[in-house]
Amino acid sequence: MKGPLTAYVVALFTGGLVVYVELATRYFYTQKFALRNLLACFYLVLRALLSAALFHVIISVNDLDLVGKFLVDEPHLKAIAAGLEWQAFLRLRIFTFRMPDGNDLPIGVEFLWEKIARLFEKRFEDREEIALFAFLEPFKQKYQDLNATRGIALQYLDLYDSKLDAGEKVTMRTKFTEARTPEEVMYFFVKFRGLKLLEQRFPLV
Repeated sequence: MKGPLTAYVVALFTGGLVVYVELATRYFYTQKFALRNLLACFYLVLRALLSAALFHVIISVNDLDLVGKFLVDEPHLKAIAAGLEWQAFLRLRIFTFRMPDGNDLPIGVEFLWEKIARLFEKRFEDREEIALFAFLEPFKQKYQDLNATRGIALQYLDLYDSKLDAGEKVTMRTKFTEARTPEEVMYFFVKFRGLKLLEQRFPLV
């Protein structure tokens, strides 16, 4: 072990915190459906361990400068940078494969990790969708008219027009309009505005 144990702990914590913020932001309104399970915990731990591994690489290879010379040789600062600069490690290439069309396909850590990460992301999305639709079951029983349900959702957009981001508002309106069932309308409402507002706009009692 090249650095102090506390520096490895810092790298683990920083890397775990970064990936938690990343996932929590992506699933801002549906964390309880997508992330509160063993799969998400495993993914977080994996990313934290990889940050610690990156820290070990940084302090073990003298000529490897992924985090900038401003950090000098302070191991704990390098540990923090290792957790924050995971993307720098991802960009390392093992080799470049020349495609038949003449374009180069870089093969490296990033290429391999993207494939692994996508598998996890797909599982998160599947779990989110299954759990969220199960949560919506009682709402589905009460709100069975598509036009009426869509009208409630669109009315929300009209009432809070000035408080919504223009791009988000257009996307929400499109999703509500194209929804094929009342359940889908409420599903997209949760995805954009969260459970609390869903229960306000679509009360069960």
